[in-house]
Amino acid sequence: MSDKTLEGMVNAYVIGFAREISMDDGMRAALLWLADNVSDEMVEAARNANWHNVERSAISAALRAAGGGE
Repeated sequence: MSDKTLEGMVNAYVIGFAREISMDDGMRAALLWLADNVSDEMVEAARNANWHNVERSAISAALRAAGGGE
């Protein structure tokens, strides 16, 4: 995972914590941030896991669905 991805996840959690929202909301924010920032490494990892021809948009859609569909 890239530094940018980790930074975004931490930022999403910290922002959620600062607003006194639940851990679930913080995790949701992190998932939605990831959905907007699918990295080349994430695509490559999915392909290495035998998700042949996976597209960035498919990973984004899966993350968005896991985060509540926004």
